[in-house]
Amino acid sequence: MLDQLTTIVRSNQNAVMFRIGNAQTAVYTIFDLNENQNTYTGTLGATKQAWNRRYKNSRQFVSGNGVNHRYMNQS
Repeated sequence: MLDQLTTIVRSNQNAVMFRIGNAQTAVYTIFDLNENQNTYTGTLGATKQAWNRRYKNSRQFVSGNGVNHRYMNQS
């Protein structure tokens, strides 16, 4: 069920940004892969700003269908 509510928005080797919920009631969160914890949760605009301040780099993987994200299906 969580798969239906969670969508990856951005990802790279440092972090993954998720959207939780549908478009009207969405909450966005950033999961830091080095710290293994959520480092920021908020609205889309605020979470994008946090991403750009701390996690943005040249190796960013984005896809509309969620298939090309690097950190999906890793155990």
